[in-house]
Amino acid sequence: ASDVYKRQVYSDRMIKAVTELPLDVADTASDSVGAASQIASMLPAELGLGLANSAKIAFADALGIAVIVGAGVALIGSILIARFMPAHHRAIKK
Repeated sequence: ASDVYKRQVYSDRMIKAVTELPLDVADTASDSVGAASQIASMLPAELGLGLANSAKIAFADALGIAVIVGAGVALIGSILIARFMPAHHRAIKK
């Protein structure tokens, strides 16, 4: 689920960067940072640089969100474990 969300965030961030590209090329660039970088290397300098920078920023934004979501899941898991797992270090009272 995190990968799907990360991909959606990346694609959303790339919308403005790919408006000047043909539809099939824009779809490919919006799907992958690697594809966007490869496409950028084949474009005129100004357009290619803009696309490459947008792809890097979109990727960093998506990765940042995925890390925050992952940290939240880990925190919730830790809280649940601390609350519901029996403590083995306590003496058993008879």
